Amino acid sequence: MKLRTSSSCLHSVIVATAMGIGLYAAFSMPVHAAGMDDDQIRVRLAQFSSAGSRYPETLAFLGEVESPTAQLLRAKSMIGTGRTAEAVPLLQQLTRGDRHRGQAWLLLAQAGMVGRADVDIDDALRNAERLGHGETREQARFYLAESLRTHAQPDRAGQVLATMEPGYWAAIGYQNIAADYAQLDGSPSRSLVALRVALALLAEDDDAERARALKSELFLQAGYLAYRAEDFAKAESFLREVSLDSYNTPQALYFHGLALAGRQNFREAMQSWHRAKKYSLALPGVADAWLGMGQGYDELGYLGQAGEAFLAANAAFESERVTLKSLIEQVQQQGAWLAMAQAARATDLEWFLADSQSLAQPRRAYLLRFAETGGGQQVINRVATLFSLSNELDSRYEDLQIFRQAVQQRLNDLPSESYLDDQRVQADPRIAGLVDALKTIGPSASGDQRRQLEGLAQTLADLRFAYQHLPEQQPMARRRLRELDGKLASMSEAIEALKRQVAGIQRQAEQALDQQMVAFLESEGERIEFAQDRAEQHLAYLYEHLALRNLNQGDRE
Repeated sequence: MKLRTSSSCLHSVIVATAMGIGLYAAFSMPVHAAGMDDDQIRVRLAQFSSAGSRYPETLAFLGEVESPTAQLLRAKSMIGTGRTAEAVPLLQQLTRGDRHRGQAWLLLAQAGMVGRADVDIDDALRNAERLGHGETREQARFYLAESLRTHAQPDRAGQVLATMEPGYWAAIGYQNIAADYAQLDGSPSRSLVALRVALALLAEDDDAERARALKSELFLQAGYLAYRAEDFAKAESFLREVSLDSYNTPQALYFHGLALAGRQNFREAMQSWHRAKKYSLALPGVADAWLGMGQGYDELGYLGQAGEAFLAANAAFESERVTLKSLIEQVQQQGAWLAMAQAARATDLEWFLADSQSLAQPRRAYLLRFAETGGGQQVINRVATLFSLSNELDSRYEDLQIFRQAVQQRLNDLPSESYLDDQRVQADPRIAGLVDALKTIGPSASGDQRRQLEGLAQTLADLRFAYQHLPEQQPMARRRLRELDGKLASMSEAIEALKRQVAGIQRQAEQALDQQMVAFLESEGERIEFAQDRAEQHLAYLYEHLALRNLNQGDRE
């Protein structure tokens, strides 16, 4: 019976214990400093953000973490956010350390290549090659080969590339050398050999996505070189290997049609051009494919159908000019970021599957073309980074407001000292009675039960201690909550100031993007207008030819 009596007290004990621990935790829970494990987590999160080029987020994760890896990520993020001058001393310090020396030398060399750091580029690249491993070493060798190639030494550049491991960087190196050989030689033999080597090296790259994209470029380049040398059969075989979901697909289809036409196979050539017509006129080769359809009918002697094909091309070009004017108006009204980048992202369709007359497809295609222009990708990335930073600041501000509301609510709900003292007075005799009951039960309990009862007695003693100190903890808890509320208010004001600064820089970046985008779209309009003029010239030639033929027939009659 005594044991059952003690069991009936357990619920009261647990409730009292929970109340005591909960109140005690609210007023006196210590704040522990972040240990080494927290630093490692921060570095891992920063590495993930850096891999996605989210450099402001990377810097936020790193905070004040100090380690060689953190320093490398911090320097890389500073370069990515335009703070190269601040990154250079960090990288120089890493080059004198024990870790990441190769990567630091490579980043210094890359900063020097774009004129953002005063550094001996070749020396930095040689150090990166000597001290780096894996991708770092291969990039360094690639840039060393590029330095030789751009100084008209393709053969020496090839010797450097020959020392590289198979993969992406070696393949790009041989692709560039192939382009140099194509300019220097009358025959495409050396260029094609270099491209075959590039394809063989690319087959061993670990990144399947980038390898697939580069593979299409290599086959397109090889097909064009073979076509230019009038080796039409070889050109066909190369161009057939270009992926159908590649950015280079329409241009490959156009050159494939030219290779077939070179063998007088105009019907199959027109099939390739017809497939290329389904892509956006923004992409290379599509406008030529529209014109090629009329030329194909002309070569086959179907002058009426040739005229219809040129009329269709003329209508397509006119429609595209209207589309470009519409895009320019949207950029001027909404800004290039919303009108082009965000709107292109909103569709779930891939641009190469979308209907050629829908606005979603040309929008994305022109955005891709713009990214290829000098500085296009950089200005887009700048605006994207600022938008991301603005959204991050908004999110942090909202989080602070929610946290501050919770702190203020806790402060309002904080019990008074008199109330806590009354609770202590009421709880003390109850706890003492429970302790006495446990002492009475203890002698008659078994070994395991006795240990459990001793544990309960110790818990009650701790609870009694907590209750006795609650009133004196209350002023300290109130003071800490008020200090925390003040800090949160200061942080909110700081974030608001940062938001205003970012908004100003963001407006400037958007204006630069708007100006460049409008200029690009206007130049594209001129390109389409020129293609339309060609279609009209072909039509005029056909009409003149038909008129002369009709006159000749009339004279014979």
